[in-house]
Amino acid sequence: MKSYLNGKELTNWDDFEDMKLPLNNSAFLWGESVFTTGRLEEGKLQFWEAHLVRIEKAYKWLTNENLNKEELQNEVFNIVSHLRESKPLRFRLTYFFDSWSQPCRLLTFSPFTQKNDCELVSTQIPYVSLRSQNLKVGQYADINVLKRKLKSELCLISKAGEVLESSSSNLIFLNGHDEWETPQSEDFILEGIGLHHGLKTLKIQRRTILKKELKSKKAAFTVNAVHGPVPITRIDDITFTESKNYLTHLKNHWGAE
Repeated sequence: MKSYLNGKELTNWDDFEDMKLPLNNSAFLWGESVFTTGRLEEGKLQFWEAHLVRIEKAYKWLTNENLNKEELQNEVFNIVSHLRESKPLRFRLTYFFDSWSQPCRLLTFSPFTQKNDCELVSTQIPYVSLRSQNLKVGQYADINVLKRKLKSELCLISKAGEVLESSSSNLIFLNGHDEWETPQSEDFILEGIGLHHGLKTLKIQRRTILKKELKSKKAAFTVNAVHGPVPITRIDDITFTESKNYLTHLKNHWGAE
């Protein structure tokens, strides 16, 4: 993994010593941070403009200051231009406060294994209020604790029995009329960059999807900016045997203008 703190590459132990978070750091204690995560492939940050919009809004919320987007973009592009990786990498850009209450940015690039398929376990989960602003904040304790307990990726369900999203991705389904759909709900659903930019040429309807309706779906996928569309083979005891048959169709839409 390659890491850059405020534009400086962390290459030796002294660099990592300098960035250690004190025990009273707000990011460590309360998850007071914001971030965006995506994919670097063939020297290109996929959907970078969308990530920049997200992090600009998140930075404003965190610091009550305006982000210098041009300075950030120049810094990130310069770093990317010097990377020499042949395989896709996951990038994550995080903002948090240092010990002197100054905003810091940490940019990391790490290898990952592309998912070929996945299984989900459904669970109800309370949503913290900050998610209503469509920000990716550092407080994901509720989801992460449940993932460890259940030892699985999650399909999040509202108290009303509505399908919301997975623990790391948006969801799309193919219904019996060969129409693609994604959940909508009065409970909050994070608008993922992969769904709204990666598959923007695919006609996808927003509608309420109840958990009890899942048996009627022909295919199901998770979608995020790192892995793209990934076939879901099972949610609880419901199997989706046709999901993989539609993967090529979705990949043909992925990133298309």
